[in-house]
Amino acid sequence: MSLDPFGGLLDPFAFWDIGATYDRYAAFFDLVIYCAIFIALCTTVLTSRFSGRPGRVLAAVFGIALGVSLVVVERKFGFSLRQASPVAALIAVLLLGFLLAQTLVRIHVPWTLAMPLSYVVIYLFLRAVSPAMMETIAARAPFVHLLTVIMFLICLWRAGAALWPAGGFKLWPHSSDAGFVAMLDRGREKNENGLLKNLRRGEIPEAERDSVKAEHTLLSVLRELNRSAPDWTGIGQASVSITQRADESIIIVDRVRTLDRRLENFDLHELAQLNAYYQQLTDQDRNRLKNQVDLERRKIIQEHAIDQLGGNCERRHGEFRQRMEVLARAAAERDRAAALQAVSEARAIEEMQRAEIRRLLQAEGLLQTLTGRKLRDEKHV
Repeated sequence: MSLDPFGGLLDPFAFWDIGATYDRYAAFFDLVIYCAIFIALCTTVLTSRFSGRPGRVLAAVFGIALGVSLVVVERKFGFSLRQASPVAALIAVLLLGFLLAQTLVRIHVPWTLAMPLSYVVIYLFLRAVSPAMMETIAARAPFVHLLTVIMFLICLWRAGAALWPAGGFKLWPHSSDAGFVAMLDRGREKNENGLLKNLRRGEIPEAERDSVKAEHTLLSVLRELNRSAPDWTGIGQASVSITQRADESIIIVDRVRTLDRRLENFDLHELAQLNAYYQQLTDQDRNRLKNQVDLERRKIIQEHAIDQLGGNCERRHGEFRQRMEVLARAAAERDRAAALQAVSEARAIEEMQRAEIRRLLQAEGLLQTLTGRKLRDEKHV
């Protein structure tokens, strides 16, 4: 029989019978499981159709409604997850853990925290829902309790690292004039780093998804045009839908470009500030600050490149809209040749647009790398 390290680690909870707690509050535990599963599933299904915050809100509302409905039915028939077969309970809890991990990653929780936290949740729910299954697993895999302790400690460490102020108990955050200058705008740079992460993980990939959906609709239009009797009304409606998708994509690119311009203005101000202080420092402090100045210049060059990529996307979007207007007129006039030409040109433009968005994503990644290097370098100036 394997030793349960939680017996010593959680002595304050030694008299807490998890199984009995579940028996008493089974509806609550089941509600949490059902809502988590349904919210994650609805998020996966609905956010592809309703992007942004409206999609997430809609997924949460539907997920909670389905979870509550299932619990009401469950209580009406006197059923709970504990009464399900151990294998069914195991599958349900594993599905919960998988969806929880995916949801945490989607809301930008670092995977180094999302994965251990999901594992601990699976362990606790399985221990509550099916103690017999947990005993069977522990008998076949004696390391399961120890692994849970390790995952639990990783969660504590990651949470502490996120909450604990950077630099620990340093009484003086800089040991030289160069260190003082390097730390002047550290708070703003941290915010910039977080903003760049959100752009890379959320905004720009969403623009690429909108571009892919527009391409899929264009392919559908092309197949319809190759039929002997095309649905011209449907083609006209599809041209409107494609234009909306492209508009949503370019709105995101424009937002990214606007934010990047603001960052560039801040960095230009910071570079001017660094150069002004740089002239007043000793040779030793200048050498220590030199890398900071170089990184700031490279950031500005990268931000300028991002601005140019965004401008290319906006100009190409104007060309794409012109092709969609041609397609709409051709559908109204039932001109197959003009419609085919418009679709062909639009597909070529959209392919270039998608490639440009990928380059934009790569450029943002390089900018985030430079920002992270500058933040790390500041600690050693």
